[in-house]
Amino acid sequence: MNIRFTAATQADEPAIRILLKDAGLPHEDFAAHLSSFITAKDGDTLAGAVGMEAYGPAALVRSLAVAVPFRGAGIGGMLYERIEQQARGSGVHTLYLLTQTAEHFFTKRGYRIVKRGDAPVALWQTAEFLSLCPANAICMKKEIRQAP
Repeated sequence: MNIRFTAATQADEPAIRILLKDAGLPHEDFAAHLSSFITAKDGDTLAGAVGMEAYGPAALVRSLAVAVPFRGAGIGGMLYERIEQQARGSGVHTLYLLTQTAEHFFTKRGYRIVKRGDAPVALWQTAEFLSLCPANAICMKKEIRQAP
């Protein structure tokens, strides 16, 4: 396995859509945010992907998925590290996410559970908050701004 991480391109969109659908994650609107996605590839095979939607100092991490044959190799963690670095570089101070299955994964990375209503209003307007993620999805938050 020789994994490389790259910014997603339009050519990656069909494979990412299938990956997200197979993982049971929202895939209906992700293409509108494709420019913020990072892919993990083994040769030409998509091993994983992650994206975010930035709204000023807050961002919604979304669609972190690893293809079944590549799970357990640490690719999810490496993808997450890259999206957090991208967020920092974009001026994001706080990351949010909605999950039904990955609470433990994100807790290990410094996230804490918050009330969905505590997220910034801009995130309430996203498709994930409005309709794609069920009301029982756990909302999590992580401060990433470095202390001065």
